[in-house]
Amino acid sequence: MAICLICREARSDSRSAGAHLGNTFFDQPDSLTSAGQTTGATNFQQTRGSRDSWSIFQEVRVPVTGPTWNFPGAYSLELGYAEREEWYSDFGDTQRPKFDVRWQPIDQSLTLRAAYIEAFHAPSLGELFSGASQSFPIISDPFTSEIQVLQILQGNKHLQPEVAYEYTYGGVLTPGKWWSPLQGLTLSADFIHIDLRGFTTVLDPQF
Repeated sequence: MAICLICREARSDSRSAGAHLGNTFFDQPDSLTSAGQTTGATNFQQTRGSRDSWSIFQEVRVPVTGPTWNFPGAYSLELGYAEREEWYSDFGDTQRPKFDVRWQPIDQSLTLRAAYIEAFHAPSLGELFSGASQSFPIISDPFTSEIQVLQILQGNKHLQPEVAYEYTYGGVLTPGKWWSPLQGLTLSADFIHIDLRGFTTVLDPQF
């Protein structure tokens, strides 16, 4: 279900949406594969997991000034706020906001923008519940050159969600609005910094 309200210039815009997602992950190998008694194939064990999640998203955009206002130094200034709230059957609930600003100090030829965003990513059912499986990677050994080793990959039920904090700054320049020979040229640049915490990965066998 989604509700969207579109308003005219100089009025705030808002929208919201909600969703429910149910996931089930199940894999049952035969008894020989599960016991690791096969050759010429990859042995793996049973996988079973499930999750329900509910989410709500809302966004509000508020124009502080607009082109018709003729406000010095603020041809257009717009503030935005968004938030996503999620409830997980296995991780509880989380709320993550986004703040952004869009500023045109002179006219449409120059746009400056910035945002602060928080993100949340729960481990996948495979990362949590995958049964043990075999792999045979090749690694480099300084004493025996390259050798093939046995690697066991398995889900980790103790994984915690990944959390990220993002800062973005940037701008768009359209110089053709000031000088006609540059008509059609658009320059844009953005700086993005992401602070990712609790990163989930698989260690390389060489490590």
